[in-house]
Amino acid sequence: MKDNPDYMFKICVVGEDDVGRFSILRSYLKEAITELDYFTTLESNFAVKDVEFIPEHSMTSVMLRIYFWYSTEFMGTSIKNPDLSQFFRQASGVLLVFDLTRPETLEAIPGWIETVFELVGPLIPIMLIGNKSDLQVAVDATEVERISEKFGVPYFYTSAKLNQGIDEVIDSLISLAYEYRTTRE
Repeated sequence: MKDNPDYMFKICVVGEDDVGRFSILRSYLKEAITELDYFTTLESNFAVKDVEFIPEHSMTSVMLRIYFWYSTEFMGTSIKNPDLSQFFRQASGVLLVFDLTRPETLEAIPGWIETVFELVGPLIPIMLIGNKSDLQVAVDATEVERISEKFGVPYFYTSAKLNQGIDEVIDSLISLAYEYRTTRE
């Protein structure tokens, strides 16, 4: 890892149990997460990756250090839970994951979005990910679209198992986070 990245970002990866949060990260990181870049803190885990990024309308690359935080299980806890508040503290973006084979995980998404808005604010980039597109889809696509439109959150379908769509959605989120950070400086 580079000693002094140009920017550091915290990306929170959340969703109900068994939706594929860790699998998505492993797919993006392109390797098994080792003890060197996998840490546990505050009932959460995180992994670190340095990314060379070329901003839109630029010829020069910048080095970004991305801290991917992923939750154990926070749903059902109070929004006043100090661990939940700490988990989202200084987040640059959120990957909100649901399982395309389990409609109940999509039903929890509005609660997650409202929690993020309450703790971080509505201007943080959020990407809604329907994972496990390689399996028999049981989620109603019109419901996904309705939630996406209601909250102004783009959605993507991915397969962590087949590594489909993972790089694109995370790279898009990193790009939005970079754009948001640099326009506020």
